[in-house]
Amino acid sequence: MFARVHDKGRSFLGAAKYLLHDKDRAGTSERVGWTHSHNIPIDDPMLSARIMAATALDQSRLKKEAGIPATGRKSTQSPDPR
Repeated sequence: MFARVHDKGRSFLGAAKYLLHDKDRAGTSERVGWTHSHNIPIDDPMLSARIMAATALDQSRLKKEAGIPATGRKSTQSPDPR
């Protein structure tokens, strides 16, 4: 098994689609043997990616409600609405 480090992308959904589905090489069932998620009560990888994307898009409000300062570097790329 070889690990790959991928370049920075624009969305959780884009990363999930890229990692879970081959383009014209193999069927979806042949691409990934299994997946596992932490800190999210969902086993479906695409649904997990959708929940993570929604959380990322709503981060300002979530941080404000939790009393966490909205500091840190902001991405210069616009979010991918996939």
